[in-house]
Amino acid sequence: MAVRANALGSYEPPTAPGWVWFRRLVVGLLIAAPLLFAAHLVKDRFDRAAAKPGLQAEWAALNRALAAKLRQGAPLELGQVWATHGRKICGLVNGKGSFGGKTGMVRFYGVGGAPVFQRQIGEVAFAKG
Repeated sequence: MAVRANALGSYEPPTAPGWVWFRRLVVGLLIAAPLLFAAHLVKDRFDRAAAKPGLQAEWAALNRALAAKLRQGAPLELGQVWATHGRKICGLVNGKGSFGGKTGMVRFYGVGGAPVFQRQIGEVAFAKG
């Protein structure tokens, strides 16, 4: 009879078929999770690159419409401008009032190339849009 000598506190891993498959599953998940995450990042980058030309054209039209609606000859003073996942352009604009002073940053979003302002339609309707 042969006796196996193990170091203090060590043990033989279970070799039952269920444990073997469980270990393979865990190792497979540990390998697959980072690969799936990397694939998601690559897809997101390709989606952004594909959407960029269309959004730039929409922004050019919306920028002209903003300048026309605010009746400003000088370049617009813009805050942050972004595009949502639904391809809606949103942002902040600081326009001039009727007395020539700045009105403060006002939120807007574009619908069909026309700007919609928060003060124009109210807080609740703007939030729904």
